[in-house]
Amino acid sequence: YVTNAASAVITAYNGVEFINQPGTASNAGMILGSGAGTASTGVYFADGGRLGNLATGTIGGSVGVLFSHAAGTLSNAGTIASGLTSGTAVAFGAGFANRLVVVPGAVFQGGVDGGNTIAGSISSTLELAGGAGTGTLAGLGSQVVNFASVSFDAGAAWRVSGNSAGLAS
Repeated sequence: YVTNAASAVITAYNGVEFINQPGTASNAGMILGSGAGTASTGVYFADGGRLGNLATGTIGGSVGVLFSHAAGTLSNAGTIASGLTSGTAVAFGAGFANRLVVVPGAVFQGGVDGGNTIAGSISSTLELAGGAGTGTLAGLGSQVVNFASVSFDAGAAWRVSGNSAGLAS
């Protein structure tokens, strides 16, 4: 389990990585993948896990957050960014029931991929959470893709724009 406090900074080739077992992390500070080129990841889950990025949290790398060989759950109230032009902020592995919870005020700089195509037997869920104020999610179907299910928490207020055709393609 990794807890990164609001004033803390973690910098490494892959900022934080969990390999050979599911991981759990909470971030209120900064986690940066500093590897050269396209190889670094802010937080990498080789075998699934859970990540909470709090409102003060920033995660960055060539890929911000990557879940690869098992299901992942990510709750984002802060900023997750790809340092690459047209890069990926969040990527979930295909074939797993992944879940992305977005809290009003969350920022994604780069694409967000739920991992599962519409033809797949398993789907990923995009959950728009309630919180202070109204959330905004742009690029649905173009920048935010491969989520077969979009749910709104009770009391949640969101402005969502995009094209539903690309949600699970």
